[in-house]
Amino acid sequence: MNKENKKNNNNLSNYDLGWKEIVEQYFKSFLEFIYPELFKIINFKKGYEFLDKEFENIAGIKRKGGAKLDKLVKIFLKNGFENWLLLNMEFQQFRVKNFERRIFIYNYRIYDKYKKDTISLVVLGDNNKNWRPNQFKIEYPGFKLHFEFKLVKLIDYKGKEEELLKSKNPFALIVLSHLKRLEAGNDVTKQFKIKKELVKNLYDLGLKKFDIRNIIKFIDCLFQLPKELEDEYVEEIKKYEGVKRMPLVLTAEKLGFEKEIEKGNEKGIEKGIEKGIEKQKIETIKRMFQKGYKIDDIADILNVNKNKIYRIIKKSSKLCKN
Repeated sequence: MNKENKKNNNNLSNYDLGWKEIVEQYFKSFLEFIYPELFKIINFKKGYEFLDKEFENIAGIKRKGGAKLDKLVKIFLKNGFENWLLLNMEFQQFRVKNFERRIFIYNYRIYDKYKKDTISLVVLGDNNKNWRPNQFKIEYPGFKLHFEFKLVKLIDYKGKEEELLKSKNPFALIVLSHLKRLEAGNDVTKQFKIKKELVKNLYDLGLKKFDIRNIIKFIDCLFQLPKELEDEYVEEIKKYEGVKRMPLVLTAEKLGFEKEIEKGNEKGIEKGIEKGIEKQKIETIKRMFQKGYKIDDIADILNVNKNKIYRIIKKSSKLCKN
């Protein structure tokens, strides 16, 4: 594999990771925005369950590379019965052959496994206006099979940027970020400019810190800048955070972790890498506490157990007794 293909595969992997996490974090918002007809009849009070491992077994295949997101979710309806649906979601970034047939096979295998109604939702993130697969057919004299599934093309939201920005649904900003990444193409200078604008918009819109952090993570997955531009982006966002008096640390600290990994790689010792990351995170916890961050916020931002944070701060003799 040449360097260019390897780079493209890494970018596709980042797309996949970003979409996988954001759909799970904002599942309700995702359905309300992408599939409002279904959203209206779901009983979210009964919860929902992601069945990714089960789906992998049902699909019976192991895929390498590609920017595809397959999610299987168990959901309940408002009809008063204990029945439930399995929603097979597909995120597809580029055109592929026999796509409709694959969706049909997955739908049938899920139905055959659980004997429950199965809905297939396909979200296409490609830039091809003409590729709109939404059905699979087999027809012969006296025989007809017609399978049709829900299709959403993200590029259909092009030209609706202002509407997306004003939407109260956070997933509208996810779609906007994806469209902006398509707009930037392979022009890294344009990617740099658009990434800054997207992140600054998050602060300007007055979103909750939780939403800002999650959407920034998604944007980071979409926009993989060269190191020099990434460093410049981080510094500019840090300054903007200061102006808005809303420091999040997330992007800057992420860069710090990457530097520690690089140091570990130079030594060529895997354990050293792990220790380097842990040490960096401990120092970050101390700095954030010194700057006045609450324990809950630190735990949320860095994804660290609160009890561990208490121990770290107590050990550094900086924890005030409440």
